[in-house]
Amino acid sequence: MRFVNAQEIDGALTLPALVAAMETAHTRARIEIEDGFLGSEGAHYFVRHAVDRGRLMGSKLITSFPGNLGGDLPAVQSVRGVRRDERAPARRARRNRTHDLAHCR
Repeated sequence: MRFVNAQEIDGALTLPALVAAMETAHTRARIEIEDGFLGSEGAHYFVRHAVDRGRLMGSKLITSFPGNLGGDLPAVQSVRGVRRDERAPARRARRNRTHDLAHCR
């Protein structure tokens, strides 16, 4: 994990750049999201599909076994696949794009 200090943030982020990025993000088409839930109280399977037309599409698969809490096996695991639209203009890569699928609503 990389920690970012205040000086790095101040050097990379300016208020005008932040406002411009937020205005751009709020004028694009809304991201399409569908969720699927399977399983029972003791074993959950959750799938989130998302499409940001012209930019990205992907899915996140999550398994949850609440009975594994405190034991030797993980209670929650997930995997995700994200594919960029090759026709979209190239953008600077970001290390963590989780918000694109997990926090869109």
